[in-house]
Amino acid sequence: MRQYINKAMLISSVLALSACSNLSDMTSSTGTVSTSPAVTKALGIDLVSLEQQATGLKTFEYTYNQNNYVTYLSAQPELIKVQDAEGLSKFFYKSGKLLAVQDKSGVYQFGANSEVLSFNAQGKAQDVSTEKKSALSAKGAKLYKMMSYNRADGSAVNMKTGEQAKVNYLCIAKIQQVAGTQRVFRSPENAIVTASHIDATVRLNGNQYYKMNCQISANKVAKLTLMKK
Repeated sequence: MRQYINKAMLISSVLALSACSNLSDMTSSTGTVSTSPAVTKALGIDLVSLEQQATGLKTFEYTYNQNNYVTYLSAQPELIKVQDAEGLSKFFYKSGKLLAVQDKSGVYQFGANSEVLSFNAQGKAQDVSTEKKSALSAKGAKLYKMMSYNRADGSAVNMKTGEQAKVNYLCIAKIQQVAGTQRVFRSPENAIVTASHIDATVRLNGNQYYKMNCQISANKVAKLTLMKK
């Protein structure tokens, strides 16, 4: 009798471990839901391939306190990765429009007429509430505006005012873009300004102080960090 009980317990343990393994396989090591072949087929798009293609593009990385954003750009954002309090999420774009979102809760494909097709962490189709659709769409639009190239990125190459003035122009313009404010003042005290980067204190909206590090590559801001003081 004991042998049968032990055998049953062993089978149960194996099945439980197998189930856990299958569930964990649906979530990538980075914390987002992985797209299985079945999900990829249902979506009609291969997010893994799109991400691999995006990694060959130019990047702009923005760090704001504990939040990190990385955009992969052709002439416009193709992929934006966000690491914040909600975890890691990935926003895919096509021709300037939100194509798909991938996060720990599922995979969401945005189609015509505001239709959203979604699969959960187990690879099963799931309904998406109006609130969820609106939240993802709004966040996708905000990120696209925040992480795209701006006017300064396109015109700095023609500036003849000197390298340090160019760097200052690029960095201030990028802060205005990501912070959504024109009220940016860079303190000259203890600032380090070279032809490729700035380390300085900046004040936003009159009373918000940040430690800023801004790095330039090929006449564009490649990396911007703002840490609240």
